[in-house]
Amino acid sequence: MSSVWPAGGFAMSMPLDDAIFWIAITVFGAGLYLVPEYQVWGIALMVAGATGIIYSIRAHLRGANRSLWMAGLMVLTWVLVSYDIYDRRHRVEADRVLTSWGDAEATGQICQATVDGSRISEWKDKSRVAIACGIADSSIDWMNDERITVSRAFSIKDGSMKIVADYSAPMAAVLSGGLQKAANIKNKPKPLGIQWDQWVVAIVLPNDADILDVHRLSDVKRLGGTVLDPHTSLETSVLPGVTRK
Repeated sequence: MSSVWPAGGFAMSMPLDDAIFWIAITVFGAGLYLVPEYQVWGIALMVAGATGIIYSIRAHLRGANRSLWMAGLMVLTWVLVSYDIYDRRHRVEADRVLTSWGDAEATGQICQATVDGSRISEWKDKSRVAIACGIADSSIDWMNDERITVSRAFSIKDGSMKIVADYSAPMAAVLSGGLQKAANIKNKPKPLGIQWDQWVVAIVLPNDADILDVHRLSDVKRLGGTVLDPHTSLETSVLPGVTRK
């Protein structure tokens, strides 16, 4: 490495071999950064960086011209960094699609949530939004549980969208069975009620897909849709009309 001291201040130059080595190190590090979210791009960048490191070491011994390699690695790095910045700015913030959820009136009969349409505005022209809810049950894979409620699908608009759906027959039957068991308990409380954990999600489905074909959450992906923003709430069903046999 050589350095000079011009009249205007300090300047330092680096041999091309060393410059390529450090640029390749940077490219390799960028690949490590991208791997958790963009595995293919990350691995590609790591391979490019490792190749540059090996090439610079070998070329250092041969004294070959490597300016094209250096320019290529720099361009590749900035292209991928720019893509990452763009993607982060346009990615759906999946943990903020739903702004409220749960049956605040404790009717034990409806699935409801409020969707922030501005968070999914990129799908406005090609998709619709719905919600789905079900009973949290650790003995069943929630993606394949058919005891769920799915709302109608609505056109996406900016701002809040409150969506409500009556419980489906399979979901209502589970809760009815729980109420009946509670009704058979001696010295039961009055009014009679049960509590359960209920999950709720937002569903984005292509316009050409039929929401009636969604019988389990795994159907959403099969139909080309996306499940967003899962939440769980403690629900209460108070039905004083149920009596003990």
